[in-house]
Amino acid sequence: MSQEYGVELGAGREGLSSEIGLWSLLLLVYFGFMNIMRLRKVKTKAMKISSIIALSLTIIILLWDFGMISSSGSMSFDEIGLAWLGHCLVILILSIIGFVRVRNIISLLVPKDDLLI
Repeated sequence: MSQEYGVELGAGREGLSSEIGLWSLLLLVYFGFMNIMRLRKVKTKAMKISSIIALSLTIIILLWDFGMISSSGSMSFDEIGLAWLGHCLVILILSIIGFVRVRNIISLLVPKDDLLI
């Protein structure tokens, strides 16, 4: 058992934090792309506001993630993990609210017999 998560066990928290930072970077880029697309495509005022809030939080966490990746052991995922988890929960809540709002708008526009949702 010399490797765990693709990182040598001797590398310690520094290597593991860098790897977690790179994986979370992919997820944060996806969140940012999702919010930009929602900002461009959905025209309601509430959705634009929620997209701006989510995009702002994503940029803040993304900068913090870059700081964790670039610091050589002085910052670990333990320090930003709770903020990252809170960010994911906020994005999840805003996405569910957005889905429900879009579903309600579609149900108003489409007759009941043609509705698939």
